[in-house]
Amino acid sequence: MIKKPSISFVVPTYKRDQYVKNLILSIQETTPENIYEIIIVSSDEADSEKIKWLEKQDNTKIYMPDVRSGSRKRSLAFYYNLGISKAENDWIFPLNDAM
Repeated sequence: MIKKPSISFVVPTYKRDQYVKNLILSIQETTPENIYEIIIVSSDEADSEKIKWLEKQDNTKIYMPDVRSGSRKRSLAFYYNLGISKAENDWIFPLNDAM
């Protein structure tokens, strides 16, 4: 039996709530649910509405390495690499929260 490929979507995010919601909904609507995980690397406040919404989404893991207040503390590559290091699937797709 041929194994279906498994996919990890890695999404660094800060603010832009509606953009990330649209991205997550698009993945959920177009990707079979048993083959993917969504890894969110967020710098938002843990009690933000966006994080509360993300916590309710299936196949979604949230990592919050730091909270920033306007400017990024680390490079975007840091946030991508953190998400990639948490990926458990065969294929990794780095996305951004405005896709």
